[in-house]
Amino acid sequence: MMYNLYIIMFSISPVTIQTISVIQSGLSVAFDLWFLWLPFILFFMFWNSWKRYVIADALLDEKMSLIQIKLPREINKSPKAMDLVIQNLFQTGGEGDIYKKYWEGGTRPWFSLEIVSIEGEVRFYIHTRKKFVELIENQIYAQYPTVEITTGAPDYTKKFNYNPEINKIYGARFELIKPDPYPIKTYVDFGLDSDPKEEFRIDPIASVIESIGTLGAGEQLWIQIIIRAHKKPPKKEGFWKAILNFFGGLLSQKKAKDWVKEGRDLVEQLKEVDLPKDPDELARKTARKTKQQEKVIEAVERSIAQQGFDCIIRGIYLADNDKFNKARQGVLQGAFQQYSSDGLNGFKPTDKTEFNFPWQDIWGKRVVKKKKDIYEDYVKRAHYLKGAYFDKPYNVDNMVLNTEELATIFHFPSSNVETPNLPRIQSKKAEPPTNLPL
Repeated sequence: MMYNLYIIMFSISPVTIQTISVIQSGLSVAFDLWFLWLPFILFFMFWNSWKRYVIADALLDEKMSLIQIKLPREINKSPKAMDLVIQNLFQTGGEGDIYKKYWEGGTRPWFSLEIVSIEGEVRFYIHTRKKFVELIENQIYAQYPTVEITTGAPDYTKKFNYNPEINKIYGARFELIKPDPYPIKTYVDFGLDSDPKEEFRIDPIASVIESIGTLGAGEQLWIQIIIRAHKKPPKKEGFWKAILNFFGGLLSQKKAKDWVKEGRDLVEQLKEVDLPKDPDELARKTARKTKQQEKVIEAVERSIAQQGFDCIIRGIYLADNDKFNKARQGVLQGAFQQYSSDGLNGFKPTDKTEFNFPWQDIWGKRVVKKKKDIYEDYVKRAHYLKGAYFDKPYNVDNMVLNTEELATIFHFPSSNVETPNLPRIQSKKAEPPTNLPL
């Protein structure tokens, strides 16, 4: 009777009514069996909240330190020297066993490599856990014995109290154009894998230094490169694999990256060639495509053979309202253009603190939040992106760069970079010989 009434009142087809009836029956069965599925959902909700809590609690007790590196007048090192320094930052410990990771909140350490311009004065910083200060000092001095290192340096971010009423800010995050295994143009491609003579040195970081060194009074530009040793995700077996795959799909979580495997799969795909039927075209296309492929394949294989780091890059430009120069936004956006390589990889700005069309933010509230978020994330040296923590194994949203790539975008420029706003100290004086006659 009710079935016919629905059809008459609402002019709904019998097929639709049957579909609704089936859905109602299915939901009824699901709710009747709540005791089978609800505990699993509640457990996963609790588990994610617990991991966030123990990690946050552990990090509150972690002592941090900011290291400032002042450059000497004479520095003739290749970026290979910084490559060796970064290799020693590949620290895979910290998480320990299950007890340390999930009860004490142990995390793999991360490091923040920073290039900043304070009113045109360019500085280099490394932000780290205090326990790694000595390691970093030793490694830098080993490769750059004439630099001056200040540990526990004042945090420059604390001296700028961002206030939307009196300050303006523009920020962006940088990501790779292609999949991670494709390398960017590195110092090896620039011919800096050895220590060439100054007159033949073309340092890609020089354009960054020159550009940010032109800032004036009341202007600041900060670039932050946060890195952490990349580890492939743990392999789940049997029951736990099925459970995590099922609920991971329900929660729309991404699987953690396996950078090396992704690179190997990419190489296999690149080796496949679509061969034309015409014999002459076959010879021409095969030769041409094979040559291009060999170059890319060689680059990818060389890339994944090195140590990889999970990486997040942020940049922000800040200034007082009357000092804000919109042209500086282009300086920030183009800070990494010189590292792009045809057929391989490059960087592009994303998550910019602006919208392309006015209807994307009619009331102007979204852009205010974006500016506040990127500023706070930078100041906190936050090792997460859109809630995707490094330590959240099934929701990692970051890129992977190897040591060669990182040393290319962060290294100490040689003496031929002679911008007046890159302060240099006098080289350290050597101790007199012990056998010097009196």
